[in-house]
Amino acid sequence: MFDIAFDTDKSLDMQAAPASESSSVDGGLLFEALVCDLHWTMLHIGTLAGLSTACVETKATWTLRPWRHLTHDSAAIVHLALRYHPQLGLSSTLAQEITAFEGTLSGLKTLTRPLMAEKQTYTASQRLALAPIATKWRELCRGGAHVLQSLQSPVTQQLFIAYALDGRMLTDFLREAAAGHTQRVSPWGEITLPTLKQRRRTARAVVERACRLILPDGDVRASLLDVSGDGVGISCKKQLTNGQMIDIDVGANRLLQAKVVRCDGETYGLRLTTPLRRDDPLFGISRAG
Repeated sequence: MFDIAFDTDKSLDMQAAPASESSSVDGGLLFEALVCDLHWTMLHIGTLAGLSTACVETKATWTLRPWRHLTHDSAAIVHLALRYHPQLGLSSTLAQEITAFEGTLSGLKTLTRPLMAEKQTYTASQRLALAPIATKWRELCRGGAHVLQSLQSPVTQQLFIAYALDGRMLTDFLREAAAGHTQRVSPWGEITLPTLKQRRRTARAVVERACRLILPDGDVRASLLDVSGDGVGISCKKQLTNGQMIDIDVGANRLLQAKVVRCDGETYGLRLTTPLRRDDPLFGISRAG
């Protein structure tokens, strides 16, 4: 029988990045890219689980050929991001779980591809070969739901709320597929998918200008490093803590209110309580880079 247990020895290489590279990594951007890529991956997994199950159970006249492109993703973004998991605020345990999950997914894609080349209706023997593969896709859905649950806390802390909502929606979608439900699949092999609510809001602009933090125990000089639609990066010698609310004086009698969501030495990522407009003056003073 098939064993869906994640194999940490045969999964993607998660060799840590050199310290010289890690110091220059923008953990906020890389974490956002990791979450985006994983969300799309989970959508594909639920899709293939639902379609393969429906194809077997209904003895469908259609095949999986139209969805063969879903097996071509190399997981390069995930592989890269997990080399910097400390900068992303991810534990080694969670990083290893995601790495092993991607390794298992890669093996299952390889197992499925031969049956995705068939243009005609599957024969009885082909459908018999597809049945255990469909079972493995459903089992992988359960693993994917667990990964998303483990990510929910750092996603809520570091990213715009719509990413957390997408995570919950995808978890429900994966659980539905894992249970073998096929109501999303039509008799003609079409599937109705959940719609992801949010992708990256705005690009991050490098700023590098002086600012002032207004704290309960006094004001602190700091540097505003970058800005995006819903967050800023700052550097200061004052120790800040995750979850701390801060007012940032950016000049011109203007204060930004934000919450600390990422700490990396003297560099901090903050999520703004009020997102910036695309034409905000702060973007106008950014430099290239």
